[in-house]
Amino acid sequence: MEQVEEYMKVIGRVNAVFYLDCEEYYCTQRLLHRGQKTDRIDDNLGAISKRITFFKDNTLPVVKYYDDLGRVFVINGDRDTKEIAFEVGNLFKFLKKNNFELKNAKPLTAPPPQKKRERRPSTPKQKDSKDNKDSKVKPEDVIVPLATRPPTIDVPDTGRKDGLPTCPIILIVGGPGSGKGTQCKKVLERYKEVVHLSMGDILRNQIATQGSADEKWGMIGTLVQKGEMAPQEVTAELLIEQIKKNKDAAAFIVEGYPRDKLQMEEFNKHIGGLNFAILLDCEEYYMQKRLLERGNASGRIDDNLNAIQSRLTFFKNNTLPILKHLDDQGKLVAIDGDRDLDEIFYNISQVLDFAFFGRKPQPPGADEKEVAEEVIEKDIAPESSTTTGDNVANPSHTEKLDAAEEALKNAKVVFVVGGPGSGKGTQCERIVQKYGFTHLSTGNLLRAEVASGSEQGKKLTEIMEKGELVPLETVLMLLRDNIIARAATSRGFLIDGYPREMEQGVRFEDEVRESDFLLYFDVSDETMTSRLLGRAQTSGRVDDNEETIKKRLKTFRDNNNAVIEYYSKENKVERISAENSVDEVFAAVVRAFEDRGITAVQDKRPKVKFVLSEFTSS
Repeated sequence: MEQVEEYMKVIGRVNAVFYLDCEEYYCTQRLLHRGQKTDRIDDNLGAISKRITFFKDNTLPVVKYYDDLGRVFVINGDRDTKEIAFEVGNLFKFLKKNNFELKNAKPLTAPPPQKKRERRPSTPKQKDSKDNKDSKVKPEDVIVPLATRPPTIDVPDTGRKDGLPTCPIILIVGGPGSGKGTQCKKVLERYKEVVHLSMGDILRNQIATQGSADEKWGMIGTLVQKGEMAPQEVTAELLIEQIKKNKDAAAFIVEGYPRDKLQMEEFNKHIGGLNFAILLDCEEYYMQKRLLERGNASGRIDDNLNAIQSRLTFFKNNTLPILKHLDDQGKLVAIDGDRDLDEIFYNISQVLDFAFFGRKPQPPGADEKEVAEEVIEKDIAPESSTTTGDNVANPSHTEKLDAAEEALKNAKVVFVVGGPGSGKGTQCERIVQKYGFTHLSTGNLLRAEVASGSEQGKKLTEIMEKGELVPLETVLMLLRDNIIARAATSRGFLIDGYPREMEQGVRFEDEVRESDFLLYFDVSDETMTSRLLGRAQTSGRVDDNEETIKKRLKTFRDNNNAVIEYYSKENKVERISAENSVDEVFAAVVRAFEDRGITAVQDKRPKVKFVLSEFTSS
């Protein structure tokens, strides 16, 4: 900071600060590699460690200082040098084009009294001033730090990996001090068969068990104490180990993971099948305050002021872009975390009850018989209902469907049909990545009901073991509720494994909305049988044995022919040969979508604008 003061005295002008954000591990490896080539005397391990420590203790506070002034541009430095240079060049062009104006410094103070926030609050706009009143640049168009665009995930989520339990995996995410751990404890009290996996707790337990005598865990303990990340390969291994230990779990609630792009890719590569994430959205001021209070009470090694600042900075620069990525996939639900704990948990219960059981929880203090079984709205706002006497009035069935129809007007609905083992699930994941659709698998919805342990789940288990079709009402209810819950924000829906018979299609189009077309993956019985038997060796699914497979294929053929014939007459069938490789099949899918006028999600990165504001975790 002394150099900053000297600079301001002599020169006094800083338009922008470009911060190349890199993981400490990669910085160290690069310097060691450079030292081997150049023989630089300061590229040895001891000197590198001291230089990195100096950077964290002295330079990062400078970055924070300029960040508070609204002048820092964070650039991911863990990439190819040409990619970094390209991004820096674009920033220079933007600054030059728009005559970038600086805002006045503002200290980090308590936010103003809370107002009711929308689900995804927009970034506050800068107020007009004499400095920008006559400028060609509008306040909302001014560049600012830390509004990092979503990263490109090089390893997509293609579903749960073989050998792992198939139950739902749900992330509880938020900045450090957002109350994730407290809410997870409440989740465990309400949902007895759910398993909570806290990456922070897992790491701390390992550090305490292994002790400083183990060189590897001694190093990891030092990283955690400073608020930095453990190596991603270590965290992935620990998480997989815990998942395998709890193979009978009804669902997994994962806290504190993934924290950046690399961990997201490790999750997709080795685990996969993420259902959705719940974000506890909090102001930075409150998070910092909570952590300091917790540190004074608990003595946690990572609740010191330096580590807290490091963790908050890391969250802004690395985790928030991952959450934006999940949001773009329709897998993120944001909940206001700056409220009473019970209010927050009620909203979390709304989401989880709907995910597990297709219904909402009772409001706090209300009798169970008085609860209105309403569909969860996407903004997760507490519902208000009209009462008559002592009863809570349920919205009528017609009103629910009218609301769904209104929200679904601009969304595409594509039925996805194919026999068991046709590979339609894998193709759906690729469609989601390319076109931004929401993937609803009737199989996954039904298995989630089975995992809930309800009476209906037990009946479904018997039906699935016999290879018979699940009752129409059950499937339609699960689909309808999930579609309505996502209709307000989704670009379209892939209804995977539906309709399996004519009545399903007719009822769906009568009660929800008309489909745009049907995507049919055509595969021979021999190929499907071979694929399913191969999956059964590692998945343990009850419906993947040879006898059941034969029944399922016969049932599929008996019902599917009429469905295909009906939609073919309506010119709504896109038949895809799925005998080929995954890439070849997907190429045919892309052609089918283009023929139907459905375009891929556009890369919006050139249009990204940064808005000058104080940081919030929103």
